[in-house]
Amino acid sequence: MIDGLIKEIERFGLPDKISSDNDKMNINITQNQETKISLNLIIDSIQDELTGKQLKELQKIIESKDVDVNEKKTKIVDKLKKFGTDVASNILAGILTNPNIYG
Repeated sequence: MIDGLIKEIERFGLPDKISSDNDKMNINITQNQETKISLNLIIDSIQDELTGKQLKELQKIIESKDVDVNEKKTKIVDKLKKFGTDVASNILAGILTNPNIYG
């Protein structure tokens, strides 16, 4: 009987390993991290750096209905550049250093 099994193994070779669920390990890591930033925090940072006139100019661009989003972005960036080289950087720094953004 053992001789018969040996001859079959020699003739057909060893069977492939049959994998079971225990042999497989799939690790799926999903990290959903929601960070909610208060719109007021962003608005406050902008108001701290801009004058009333500058705020009105940006508001006019934002509220314009005949301009698409990409064109609005371009106009806002151009406007911020005209306000001064440090204005956009100061707004961003004000947002990022606000302790309320992390809590």
